[in-house]
Amino acid sequence: MRCLLTGIAVALLFAGEACAVSTIIEVTPKDAKSSGIAFDVSCKERKDGTVKFRIEVSENGSKFSSKPAMNLSRVQRSENSESITSSKVKVKSKRKNGSFVCKFTVPKEKLKDPEFCFVFTNFVEQVIDGKVVPRPAATFYCVRLGRFWEASGK
Repeated sequence: MRCLLTGIAVALLFAGEACAVSTIIEVTPKDAKSSGIAFDVSCKERKDGTVKFRIEVSENGSKFSSKPAMNLSRVQRSENSESITSSKVKVKSKRKNGSFVCKFTVPKEKLKDPEFCFVFTNFVEQVIDGKVVPRPAATFYCVRLGRFWEASGK
């Protein structure tokens, strides 16, 4: 019996290690600096009908993973499900004083889509035997670009 209980305990321990949970955090104009990662978002309309965004992402209590990702995606959330559909458009960034600065331009029509977002992905990592090992989870910070465009008074 003792052997059986030990076996179950070990199985549960490994099952817990294999299970990971990802989280989606909505970043809004009113709380862009209230989560573990802070976002400074500015936007400006260009003469050609596009909108140029500048997003600075900074640590605000949480730490960046070793290789965070930034891209444009569609984020859908409902009461029962969440999904992120990548547009495969990676946003280029530059590291500046511990922050990431991203600059990109989008067609103004895209901002009418409430699911169109800039997504900052901070992967979960763990140090094992002195090496950083990625875990099968991440925190996705979603900046709905249309909301920030509206908040800018445009």
